[in-house]
Amino acid sequence: MEAVLTALVFALVPVTWLSTGILTVFALQRPRIGALTERAAIAVMISLLISASALLVLNTSLGLALFPPETARIIFRVSLLGIGLVPAAWLVLFFTNRLGQ
Repeated sequence: MEAVLTALVFALVPVTWLSTGILTVFALQRPRIGALTERAAIAVMISLLISASALLVLNTSLGLALFPPETARIIFRVSLLGIGLVPAAWLVLFFTNRLGQ
């Protein structure tokens, strides 16, 4: 079961980046659509999280020592912070009356 989950994590990496690329291309077109731009930003953060997770899975599941456990913990925490900053940014936009612009 662990091998199947590992394979699925690695299969998701290119899928998430392809989706991120497509969303970003459309989000950068004029006129700008706020919801599409927001989805593209979230897609970037999710793709980074999935990519970092794949590295962590590789580091642990296959017994490879790409980096020490301390580095793995930092990668994981930075990835979580990246995802968590998205709703924090929404709050800033909300409180400055710029949400939806």
